[in-house]
Amino acid sequence: ALVLGDMARKRWDYGLARERYEKALAFSEGAERIMALARLSMATAFDGGPTSIGHVDQAIGLASAAAKPSKDTLSALHAVRATALSTSRS
Repeated sequence: ALVLGDMARKRWDYGLARERYEKALAFSEGAERIMALARLSMATAFDGGPTSIGHVDQAIGLASAAAKPSKDTLSALHAVRATALSTSRS
């Protein structure tokens, strides 16, 4: 389901990407949930509100809670968070 959101995002259709990522999030667990939250954050980054930051913060929380957190994953998530912060108008 993430692939459908990725396809929409690559076409700059952030609204459809958001819908697809939200559907993927509803059925995801573990690492897939982290990816769904990160991509949902990217799709909502330019909406101007705190939603994007909330999604990536959830992803960071899940990734950090792993028995052995991946430094690569955490680094990527923090980059997504920086984008969300830079585009937030709240």
